[in-house]
Amino acid sequence: MTDKEISIDTGENKDIPIPSIYDIPGVYRDEVEEFAIYYDLFTKQECNDIIQFYKEHGQKKVAEIDEGKEVKEIRDCFTSIVSEELERSELMFVSNRIWRTIQKANERHFKFELTGIMEAMQFLEYNAPTQHYSAHADRGYNTPVRKLSVSILLSDPADFEGGKLLLPHARGMAIEPVQGSVIFFPAFTIHEVLPITKGTRHALVMWITGPSFK
Repeated sequence: MTDKEISIDTGENKDIPIPSIYDIPGVYRDEVEEFAIYYDLFTKQECNDIIQFYKEHGQKKVAEIDEGKEVKEIRDCFTSIVSEELERSELMFVSNRIWRTIQKANERHFKFELTGIMEAMQFLEYNAPTQHYSAHADRGYNTPVRKLSVSILLSDPADFEGGKLLLPHARGMAIEPVQGSVIFFPAFTIHEVLPITKGTRHALVMWITGPSFK
C-alpha cells in the first residue's frame, strides 16, 4: 500500500499566517501537529477479522485506569489482549503496517525520537447505552515512555452511534468514525471517547515508545 492510496487529514494549524509574530530570532516555531488521520489503512475484511480474532482469543476484562483500579465514571469499557506469542504469529501484519506508516508519519507530522512498539496492543469494546472514556492523556509515571498514541477504528460506523474520539484541546476536533482509519497523536494529547448510544464500537490501540522527552 503506497501513500498515494491513503488519504490523510492532520491537525496542522493553518490559521497562523507566515510570516507571523512567532518569527522572532531565538524563538522556535512548534511544528508538532495535534493529530494525523490515515484513512483506509486497513480493509473492511481485515477489520472484521481482527474483531473476530479478539473475540475468540482475547482475555476480556473490565477496563482499568491504573493497574487493578476500575473507575467506571472515568473509563467504562472492556479491554482484551492476547498472548505475546499469538500477537506475533497472528497480528504481526498490524504492528508491521503501523510501524512502516508511523516512520513516515512521524517525520511528516511529529518528528519525535522513536524506538518502537513495546507494549501489547489493546482491543477495546464500547457498548450502548453509556460506555465511554473521559478526557485523559496516555502518558503515565514510571511506565514505558509513550511518545505517540495509535487508534484504529475496527467497527463499521453503521453499527453504532456516538462514541466519537474527541480532542478537546485540538480546536475541539471530534473525529468522524471511518472503518479502517488510523489516528496518530502525541501521547500527551488530552482525548476522550464520547458515550456510545447505540450498538458496539470496537477499536485497537497501541503506543509508540521512545527516549524520555527532553
